[in-house]
Amino acid sequence: MIVLLVGASHYSADPDIWWRLKTGEWILEHAQVPLYDIFSEGGAGRVWIEFNWLFDVIIYLLYKATGSYSGVVFYTVVMSSLIYLGVCSLIKDQNINDLAINIISAVVVFGLLPVLTPRPWLISIFLYICVLKILLIYRKSQNNRLLYFLPPIFCLWANIHIQFLNGLVMIGIFTLEAGLTKRHITLRPVIIALCASCLATLLNPYGYYLYSVVTQLNDPVYFSHINEFKMPDFSVPSYWTFPILALAATKLMVRQRRQMDELFLSLLSLLGLVLAFRARRDIWIALIPLATLVASLLPKQTSELNLKHNSLILGTLVAFLIAFTPPVSMQDISKHFPVEAVKFLKQQKLKGPIYNTFDWGGYLIWSLPEYPVAIDNRNIIYGPKIFLQSLDTWRGLGAWQLDSALLRSNIIIGPRHLPLNHYLQADPRFQRIYSDDLTEIFTRISP
Repeated sequence: MIVLLVGASHYSADPDIWWRLKTGEWILEHAQVPLYDIFSEGGAGRVWIEFNWLFDVIIYLLYKATGSYSGVVFYTVVMSSLIYLGVCSLIKDQNINDLAINIISAVVVFGLLPVLTPRPWLISIFLYICVLKILLIYRKSQNNRLLYFLPPIFCLWANIHIQFLNGLVMIGIFTLEAGLTKRHITLRPVIIALCASCLATLLNPYGYYLYSVVTQLNDPVYFSHINEFKMPDFSVPSYWTFPILALAATKLMVRQRRQMDELFLSLLSLLGLVLAFRARRDIWIALIPLATLVASLLPKQTSELNLKHNSLILGTLVAFLIAFTPPVSMQDISKHFPVEAVKFLKQQKLKGPIYNTFDWGGYLIWSLPEYPVAIDNRNIIYGPKIFLQSLDTWRGLGAWQLDSALLRSNIIIGPRHLPLNHYLQADPRFQRIYSDDLTEIFTRISP
């Protein structure tokens, strides 16, 4: 539990959180969701389907309630704690001894450490656990009333994070297993639950257009250049957890010859492995079914683990953490984002447009709303072409001198270590007007 809270409560230099805060503020001020981009120069007028709109509102309200970044940390800690308790509950249902429950839960928590960041995927992880638990209990009890919970869950999930699709796929695999294993008694109500859950996802401000973002998010360009979309870095110990669980599950299944008995969890784990090996951000999609599969294959014993007791201990630790941990300071934020440079620009009141890096766009949207950014982390607005052009320009690659976004900008702000800053110093069209340990700012002095 302590490892979990240490991992969740540290300051995460997440570039996405800033534009999410600004979006939540905008939604509450205008009482509507955005339909077109409202924050950037590069995406002005383009369609923007903000599929995380409800998360943006929640995280902004937490930020506003605490008056600082502490609200964001509070969200991460609480959701991480709920995920831990959910994993414990899921594994406990497999009726194994307490030591095995704690070991498997610890492995899952250790594997999840890289994704314990203030993102909507924390809610996705928790809801994924909830849906899996409902399906596994239903398989044993045949209580159709359990399936009534699924449509409301998916209605909420579809307004918070696009990975509700993983939950729908889970129900689809469960339906497939019911058909293959001749469990006809469960097939009809599960099909109805799947259809109802799919329809429930349409109860969002964008309707069926919500599904259009799936292909845009899965562009190969993002998987090649954005860290969270890249393959797991196995020099980080946490990423070894899902291959280890996969090997353990395979060994237990071969030894017990129970492949068909655990077809649902096996197929779900296989899909999770494919997604986790493709993108490190999806490690949880492999860890949760694999941990459940391993637990289901271990010898059955009566568990005496008291989840209420664990919840009380964890809740007490969270309370102490919130009470005694100092809030995130601007000094912490300034190690990763241009805090001082933003103050300089506010004082100078220079004319835009502004040209910025991909990872700093979100912070500039939040802290400098008067300057529409050139680009930020909302990939689906800009598309792979603009994204790659920005990367090449800041690296000084290709025909960076012909980048139209750069040439029409009056302010260029970016990390001082990037090659573009070096080239701009030698370019007579630009003049450096600010520099610190992290940031350099240039302004255009001639057309």
